[in-house]
Amino acid sequence: MVVAAPQYTAQTWPISGALLQFPGVDALGRSVNDADASVWEGVFGQVADAGFADVDLTDSWVRPGDLSGKRLDELKLAADNAGTGLPVISAIRRSVIDAKNWEENLAYSHRTIDAAVWLGCEVVSFGLHQALTAEQQKQLWFWTVVGHKDPVGDKETWGKAVSRLQELGRHAAEVGVLLSLELYEDTYLGSADSAVQWTFALLSS
Repeated sequence: MVVAAPQYTAQTWPISGALLQFPGVDALGRSVNDADASVWEGVFGQVADAGFADVDLTDSWVRPGDLSGKRLDELKLAADNAGTGLPVISAIRRSVIDAKNWEENLAYSHRTIDAAVWLGCEVVSFGLHQALTAEQQKQLWFWTVVGHKDPVGDKETWGKAVSRLQELGRHAAEVGVLLSLELYEDTYLGSADSAVQWTFALLSS
C-alpha cells in the first residue's frame, strides 16, 4: 500500500513550530508526559503566539507513543484549545539500530505511529541518530563534541536499518500515515548521497 501525500499549495503548506526548546521534565524533574493538560496547552499557546498555526510534536518534550488513549485525547484537546494543529510527530534519538536499545526503540516507534493515527497526524518522522553521549551532555552545544557514528561499510548493520525501517514503513502505510526519514550527520542518512542509496534500498528490498 502506498500512502498518497496530501495535496498542498504554496499557500496551504503547513509550517510547524518544533518543540525542541521545551524540556521533557519540569523544574522538579517530573516528566512532562505526566503533567496536567493545562501545561501542554500553555506550550501550544506559546507556539501559537509566535505565529505558528501548527506544531511539530517533537518527542523530546512529550512522547505521544507513551501516552494512553485518554491522555492522547487530552493532548489533542489542549492543542485544539490553543488553536494549533498537530500534523506531525518527530521521534528523536530512537535509532532502530542502537546496539543496546533497538528493540525498545522499534516498539516505541510502532506506538508512535499508532499515536499519530489517534491524534490525526499526517506524518511521523524517524531518524537513525542515537542518544547523546555523556560528554555531549556536558556541553552547552552538544554538536561541538563527536557523538555516535553509524559504522561505515557494515553491511549487517546497514541491512538491519533497512529492514526495520521498512517494517515501520509498512505499518505507517497500513494506517494511512506518511513516514519521513530525518537526515542527520554521521548516520546512514547523513548526506544526500546516502539518502539516495536509502531510497533504492528501501524500495527494492
